[in-house]
Amino acid sequence: MMKSLSWALGMISKTRQEGPYPYTQNRDVSWLRFNMRVLDEAALPEVPLYERFRFLQIFQSNIDEFFMIRIGSQFDFINVKSDVIDWRTGTRIDVIIKELFDIVKKQVDRSGRIYHQLIEELRGQGISLVDSVSLDQVDKKILKAIFDQRLKDILKPVVVYDGDALPEIESKTPHVIVRLKDRDGRLAIGLAMIPEIGDHVIKLPGSGLRYVHVEDVILSYCEAIFKDMKVIGRTIFAVTRNADINFYDDLYDDAYNMRIKVKELLVIRRHLSVDRIEVKDGAPPNLIDFLTTSYRVDHDQIQATRMPFRIPMDLIRHQLLRSFRNDQSFYPAFEPVWPDSLDPQLSVMSQVEKRDILTFLPFESFDPLIRLLGEAATDPDVVSIKITIYRLASKARLIEQLVLAAEHGKDVLVVMELRARFDEMNNIIFSERLERAGCRIIHGFGTHKVHSKLILIVKKPHAKVRRIVQIGTGNYHETTVRQYTDLSLMTAHEGITSDVEHIFEGLEQGNKTIRLNHLIAAPIGFRKTLLNLIAEETRKGTKGRIRLKINAITESELMDALVIASRAGVRIDIIVRSITCLLPGIKHHTEHIHMSSIVGRFLEHARILAFGEDYEAVYLSSADLMTRNVERRIEVATPVYDSQVLDRIKEIFDIQLRDGIKGRKIDASGCHVAADHIEHPIDSQSYFIGQATKTKRQT
Repeated sequence: MMKSLSWALGMISKTRQEGPYPYTQNRDVSWLRFNMRVLDEAALPEVPLYERFRFLQIFQSNIDEFFMIRIGSQFDFINVKSDVIDWRTGTRIDVIIKELFDIVKKQVDRSGRIYHQLIEELRGQGISLVDSVSLDQVDKKILKAIFDQRLKDILKPVVVYDGDALPEIESKTPHVIVRLKDRDGRLAIGLAMIPEIGDHVIKLPGSGLRYVHVEDVILSYCEAIFKDMKVIGRTIFAVTRNADINFYDDLYDDAYNMRIKVKELLVIRRHLSVDRIEVKDGAPPNLIDFLTTSYRVDHDQIQATRMPFRIPMDLIRHQLLRSFRNDQSFYPAFEPVWPDSLDPQLSVMSQVEKRDILTFLPFESFDPLIRLLGEAATDPDVVSIKITIYRLASKARLIEQLVLAAEHGKDVLVVMELRARFDEMNNIIFSERLERAGCRIIHGFGTHKVHSKLILIVKKPHAKVRRIVQIGTGNYHETTVRQYTDLSLMTAHEGITSDVEHIFEGLEQGNKTIRLNHLIAAPIGFRKTLLNLIAEETRKGTKGRIRLKINAITESELMDALVIASRAGVRIDIIVRSITCLLPGIKHHTEHIHMSSIVGRFLEHARILAFGEDYEAVYLSSADLMTRNVERRIEVATPVYDSQVLDRIKEIFDIQLRDGIKGRKIDASGCHVAADHIEHPIDSQSYFIGQATKTKRQT
């Protein structure tokens, strides 16, 4: 094995000396191309109307996070060193940032056009979101009365004269901003935060369903807010602040102080630098100039939008459900089913003791895992339950089972990662509750985020089967398990369960150099093992075969190893959800690498690593092929040994590689194009929904 690794690393070293890299692209450009695919779904007439609004909202949310995290970190780079180069493309980071803003501008412009197309279709359903400017005098008079009665008194306007500092404004909080002149001719700025009212709209009285956005109403009546001053310009804006805070400095060892530290950093996040300013399309130049000067941003960082700052999704959903044509406005109803591999009348724990059980979420239910924990919580033979948690829903049955276990005297250890971005406070609240219930809590693992998804149930020494584990590719989040495709393996395999026990021992002892015999784990061993597996297929030449299903690939050594394999003639199929820095189909480099991406009803989230024509080595993993996963996180990949589970993995690859409906081919330029090379294309997610609904075991 070591000879194989040394050979692979030697070949990679030769590749690196060749430079530049014709087979790589910038990761952020790649991500924006993925987000364009999300926007594509919003534009497809065959996608139900409400779902198109939902894709538009996802696109908008994705862009927000992109600016908060990726653009924020890029600005941090150039603030420290202005001539930083992206190694993948050889381009300066400041030049790339300009390109990213240009791409986003085009995408946002397109999203505005799509939004107005959807509004027209919504009007065809009898639901109108109207602009106050287009109303007749009667409606305007009614709207003014509504403003006076419901909005005026709850607004808290602020006037700031030129030369004075603006008040602190939180990220993504829309405000009306008005250019003012008082009676003495002095210039000032008026600000008023858009309040959270209902679903951000106001219903107009009369026949029909007509609504006006709250932000539009307030903007229309600025004169009534800033009395005795002349309004000489108005718009709505929101700032997007850098949210890429560093959680790794000055970490505390104990759970209490760790929670305090994270809470402090969350306050800091609210006041970081501004990376983008959104304004309503048509904003006056004098206000745009004011915003660029006040927040020290370039005009490129001003983003004009034709969309509302908050899409009224609840309203649209509610009214469409009431429509006589509502069945055409939503995806067909689907409920996850109880897996065929499990008898719902028998104990889940007893069945897992006999054979491995794979659950394919969201087509199959998350309930078996909840039941497994519930059984373990009250089983007199169970002595301990240990779990790693990264993200949870705001209401989590899983937490109730852990509390129940603690109440029954079990030793419950919860490794609760507090640095799960944007879920930090939720995880703090749950960790405090679990601690009060008597659970032992560990927060993170020093500078390494604990991203693995592991549960270990340990029985008394005399029990026939001593350990049961669950290893997943996705979080124990009871909302996203119905929205993301993931895989969950429950097993009593002695070697796997022993390795999981060693991992928890390492987490408790602060030791990441754990010796494992079956699992592979990051940061120690994960990359090396994958390099060995790739190298083994490379040695087979044209008889080699690699299949990968991942969310992202950015890690340089692994990409280089795949290039070497491709040059040797190895057939490589990669199903990647979003980011790929590796470009397929580049002559003399990646000719034998084929890439596709699936964007559909559910978010593709499972990670599967399969090596060999006949799937000789298959792993399910919590990790993507990214530098952060292999170097800065605690990750786990489990081998698949059970023949029935392996057959299911083969089926997933077979079906998804034939997806030419929601699947797109990624070409040599990194663009997502029609998968017209597939002779009989299918919609893989629809296939698995249809397969699931054939069973009678609905949960």
